[in-house]
Amino acid sequence: MNWLPQTEDMQILNAGCGSGEMNIMLAQRHSWQVDAIDIDSEAISLSQKLKSEANLVNLNLFNKPIEEHLPQHQYDIIVSNDVLEHIENDVQVIKKFSEMLKQNGTICISVPAYPWLFGFHDENLGHYRRYTKQDLLSKISRYFKIEKYRYFAASLIPVVL
Repeated sequence: MNWLPQTEDMQILNAGCGSGEMNIMLAQRHSWQVDAIDIDSEAISLSQKLKSEANLVNLNLFNKPIEEHLPQHQYDIIVSNDVLEHIENDVQVIKKFSEMLKQNGTICISVPAYPWLFGFHDENLGHYRRYTKQDLLSKISRYFKIEKYRYFAASLIPVVL
């Protein structure tokens, strides 16, 4: 998480928070106010349990679709790890992120790469797609200035094959 700005008192959104491990890391790291959202009620229940165990008061959990989360220009940072591939209209959500992010805010998005790897595992997880670098950059650059992008865990592909 060293790639995130290290400023105190920031508003953070973890969009598609899953079971909540990232929520805890974000909320414990600084005096940040963290909002976490997911459509999966079981994931939110797990997040609530982790929040209680960590005794965090600066973490809010929301069980609803990202598209229904309404704050405008509220967040300094939006984190979205392995979420867009689950959303049929990913461009609509990227646009929504741009509306929720403060001017000069930071967004960090990770998605599965290499469409040629799309298979049963992706289908089983409810993925609509995997991304090429160009496809993702094309969608994101409509709404954001891209400062940095990279592949990670690419060295594991030979193991997967």
